[in-house]
Amino acid sequence: MTLNERLDYFGTTVNMASRLEGQAQGDDLIVSTEVVRHPAVQRLLRERQVSSEEFNARLKDFVHEKFQLYRIRVSALSETSD
Repeated sequence: MTLNERLDYFGTTVNMASRLEGQAQGDDLIVSTEVVRHPAVQRLLRERQVSSEEFNARLKDFVHEKFQLYRIRVSALSETSD
């Protein structure tokens, strides 16, 4: 959507992305079940021999849902890219 001559994104997907970012601890990526199960992501994690840590969280603005999320350590990805 364009508002005041600026492109703006909003909605559930943007809100969810913001909430996932809030779960990060600094040297990690937080992804949803849909992302971690994507064949290309699975292939990358397998090739780099990186595991993901599963955890459950409640996210602001999604109070009636509990989400299964995955933490991927960025350092583990970069260590195996040499």
